[in-house]
Amino acid sequence: MSLESTFTYIYEKNHWGSKESVSGPGSTLAFTENLRKQLPEIFKYYSIKKVFDAPCGDFNWMQHVLPHTNVEYLGADIVRPLVDRLNAEHQSETVTFVHMDLTKDPYPKADLMICRDCLHHLSHKDVKALLNNFLKSKIPYLLTTTFTGTVNNDIKTGDYRPLDMCKPPYNFPPEILANVVEERFSNGVVREVSLWNRDQILKALRHKEISPKIFLSIISYRDPLLMSTVMSAYNNARHKQGLAFGIVDQAYPGEFFSTNGLNYEPQIRYLRVDPEYARGACWARNSAQSMWNGENYFMQVDSHTLFDADWDEILINSFLDLKEYHEKPVITAYPHSFVAVDDNVNNLKKSKYNGLLTLVADGPGSFQKDMYVSTHARVLGKNEPSHAFLLSANCLFAEGTVCEEVPYDPYLYFSGEEHSLALRLWTHGYNLFHTPAIPVYHHYGRSYRTTVWSDAFIENNRPQKWYNYDKNSKSRLSQIVTGELTGAYGLGNERTLEQYIEWTGIDYLNKTLTTKALTGDGIFDHDYREPLTLP
Repeated sequence: MSLESTFTYIYEKNHWGSKESVSGPGSTLAFTENLRKQLPEIFKYYSIKKVFDAPCGDFNWMQHVLPHTNVEYLGADIVRPLVDRLNAEHQSETVTFVHMDLTKDPYPKADLMICRDCLHHLSHKDVKALLNNFLKSKIPYLLTTTFTGTVNNDIKTGDYRPLDMCKPPYNFPPEILANVVEERFSNGVVREVSLWNRDQILKALRHKEISPKIFLSIISYRDPLLMSTVMSAYNNARHKQGLAFGIVDQAYPGEFFSTNGLNYEPQIRYLRVDPEYARGACWARNSAQSMWNGENYFMQVDSHTLFDADWDEILINSFLDLKEYHEKPVITAYPHSFVAVDDNVNNLKKSKYNGLLTLVADGPGSFQKDMYVSTHARVLGKNEPSHAFLLSANCLFAEGTVCEEVPYDPYLYFSGEEHSLALRLWTHGYNLFHTPAIPVYHHYGRSYRTTVWSDAFIENNRPQKWYNYDKNSKSRLSQIVTGELTGAYGLGNERTLEQYIEWTGIDYLNKTLTTKALTGDGIFDHDYREPLTLP
């Protein structure tokens, strides 16, 4: 059931069983007596002029508070029949009610959000979505229910369990600004309504990242730089113990990689495949993703990558900045470059570009067979993030759950990898971003190593030729774009292909490109803090 269906059912069936209030026994006048007395004082002390009460429930007790205040009141609830009834019975110049999904819909401007008796009915995932929505709104204060001294278990949304907001995974500070005790239990747990400000909550949600866990996906085809990539990632990480490597090495045993002598070997999940049985980049990336084990973050790079010091903390902070405004951001970029001088993998030289490196489509003739669009980089003189519409598979950073929500398609080979993933992420509700100061370097040249298409000896012994895999891959891209391919590797249902075409200027169906696709104008200059404006 959807969130709305769940709580509408609860409302219609009076699931909580109170004769006085369909919002449950916690919303009766007797239970809220202490809160009703103290709430006007909180409004006065913190100069609250506009209150956003969400969820407002049936307004049973709040209607007795407002006559003693001078606040403007906006109540919100996900149950539409309840909202309609409240507007019919109570709407005035200073009181109104709106229908809203607190996990998705943007919040109005207000001085205080009251979120009483709500979070303990939501799953951790939905609580997280609601709190992120609150942070996006810039409302300065949140008054919410907390059960001091309880254990924070997870539930299915619509059920019930108490939540201590000062414990993981929320970590609100114990330095509350105000609180009203509502109930004391025999086991020592105290039910309170407590006030925190936005900065406290923002820092609290970031506090859990003190020991972040990043799953680093690396795929390799007979690459002499694989070992350098792994060592650079580990040695330059700020939170070394938080790293988990998922490596798929398409090479012979001990050819270029070994965990011998690495004191972080337990953090490495490793799969080796003889090169003649290599199935391409996407199969390898899917296999690497299968090693993800619930880490907070997912990062994907190639086997010829170097890292700046504290790269993990830099990317996490960039991601959390985006997370303030967007539910599901993905950072992607062409990294800076480095070279193996004279193809000597022991002599590596880094170089950095200035500005923000973005991805755009090539010229009007760039559409190739089977909907594949060639791309190139465009450097912008910006020092803040930018919306993106294309991605680079050699540098991706997202929440770890992306591995389950949009898994890599193992049936693609190489062609179409980045286009299909950008489309699938976008239609699943993810927003792509380019960020400045990317702490990653990529070796763009191939002369120092053997590639799958230039490995003549292996090709002669390969059961299936690489170009046949690639031909099938281009055909599969067409199936993804047209919607012929459905299921786990198809497009999502959060947004449509038509909306992507309108947003990006890349018309896969008619194989045309607008100026927007060629320059990024209208995308890169769209304020990265603002949501996308879609038809």
